[in-house]
Amino acid sequence: MDQNNLTPQPTPTIVQPAPVQPGSKALGVWALVLAILAILTSAIAPFAVPLAIIAIILAIISLAKRRPAKGMSIASIIIAGITMIVSPIVTMIFLSAFSGVAEKAQEVQSSQKSLDN
Repeated sequence: MDQNNLTPQPTPTIVQPAPVQPGSKALGVWALVLAILAILTSAIAPFAVPLAIIAIILAIISLAKRRPAKGMSIASIIIAGITMIVSPIVTMIFLSAFSGVAEKAQEVQSSQKSLDN
């Protein structure tokens, strides 16, 4: 074989892995879990609003410390914010519905008493 006809081999490209971010995803995960619990309990405002506030605080801490759970932290802030807006509205709707039911029950009870007499 003639050495002049040899083509040079391409140099292999070495791909470096992405640097691992220090810290854990625990704050982001906890923020997301609390935000989801807050929106699930949004009919009970005394429980939902404190959960949403804690979720927002944990998410902000996670973002400030540049933890790897950035997406979860942002989702937590959005879900908790929606909960803080929706929860009082849902609570008022439930309270008005229950007061309407109570009024109707009193009317039925008074009509039953008048029929008994």
